[in-house]
Amino acid sequence: MFGLRRKRAAPNASNAGNAPETYAEWSAWFERFEHGGEDDVLLGLAQGGKVNWTRGMANSFATRAAGTLHARMEIIRLMLQRHLEKSTDVNDLGRAMVNARRAFAQLSRYATLSCWPDPLPAQLADMIRQTTASIQKSLLESATSDRTGRLAKILRDNPIDRDLAPTTMVMEDGHASQTSGRRILL
Repeated sequence: MFGLRRKRAAPNASNAGNAPETYAEWSAWFERFEHGGEDDVLLGLAQGGKVNWTRGMANSFATRAAGTLHARMEIIRLMLQRHLEKSTDVNDLGRAMVNARRAFAQLSRYATLSCWPDPLPAQLADMIRQTTASIQKSLLESATSDRTGRLAKILRDNPIDRDLAPTTMVMEDGHASQTSGRRILL
């Protein structure tokens, strides 16, 4: 989905399959998550992780979490831009919008991890909301040059900032399951 897989360094074998607890383990986890490609595994590990939210560490941890989120959102924004530039028809445009929305929903899972201390989830979710609203506004502004109005209608019908709830939920037994409900593709 959006080619978020990149070549990355091999994970440290000592903490590759364990939930992060120390700042060093979280730092390695943030590095791996920032590169993408193994989101489900990493988010599952983070669910069992613990954050040492002390006065000295709170600021650096929150900065690192926000920086990782910002880097991932920038990758999604650039991939959306590339896909929109290459789109040849309405279907390509709709597919690019849906893929971007799914990628942002995956980041919503990151923002709402149960291990994050109290002020962090709201801050991360707000970053996602602001970014998607900005992208949607920019897309609608650029669609005004289309005289037919079809582009603006497609963008209004498939907004990038709709349904930012996480796409999968982790059950009590640790397994992920798809959320139920109506799915609108186009």
